Parts: sequence; structure tokens; C-alpha cells
Amino acid sequence: MSSMIYLFLDSDVLIDFYAERDDFSAYARKIFEHAELHKRDMRLITTPVAISNVHYLLKKYLEKELLSRCFDHLISNVLVIPMSGEIVQQAFELGWSDFEDAMQHQACVDYKKDAIIITRNVKDYKKSLLKVMSPKTFVRDYLN
Repeated sequence: MSSMIYLFLDSDVLIDFYAERDDFSAYARKIFEHAELHKRDMRLITTPVAISNVHYLLKKYLEKELLSRCFDHLISNVLVIPMSGEIVQQAFELGWSDFEDAMQHQACVDYKKDAIIITRNVKDYKKSLLKVMSPKTFVRDYLN
């Protein structure tokens, strides 16, 4: 990769990785591993909304100590990008049926106009101004 690539990791991808969900965690793991080995070429980003979603779901399944280690890893390896009131307003004006996805999309657009959204719910971002890919597709097209 010649220039820095920014990957926005949606909540589902983060949960796949940290909860080690059988059918999906391998692709999320490959993305994390590649980003770790190629810090000059790839940056993982997410929003406070995704962080909140991940915490809410993982605290149901993980012991407190493991949850704490997961969050230490998350904060150390994934940049949490800003989400201002202006971004929230712009997201609302998009009129998407899923407001949460609209907010995350708008935060990405505001932060890095050529970011790629990585999500298993590609259809939720059909109106996106950014490229949207599943983890499986990203690994196949970019990492192999």
C-alpha cells in the first residue's frame, strides 16, 4: 500500500473481533493484524457510538477483567474520531432510516473523505459517500 488507508470499523466488526464470533472473527482478526504490522499504511478508526455499542454488548458476555483488557487493546489500536453536534445535525439531515449509521458515516466523512467503512451490514450504508465493504471482501480485495 502506497498511501495511508483509513478503515472505519463498525460496531459489528469490533464485536466480532473481541467476542471471537465464530463465523466472522477471522476476517476482523486479519484486519487488526495487518493494521498492527503496517502502521504506516493503515489506520483503524471508529466513533464513540461504536465504542458504546461494543461496551454494552461485551459487558454481557465477558468478565470484568477481560472486558478491561479488550478496551485497553481497543483504545490502543483504534483511533476514536470526533463526533460533534454539527456532525449529528448533518447526519440527521441525511434522512437515513438508521440514524446511528448516519452519524457514524458523517463522522467518517468529516474526518477522512476517503475512509473505507468496514461493516457486515453493507446494505445499511447504501447511501454512503464512502466506499463500504464487508470484512471478508476487504480481506479478499486488499490483503490477499
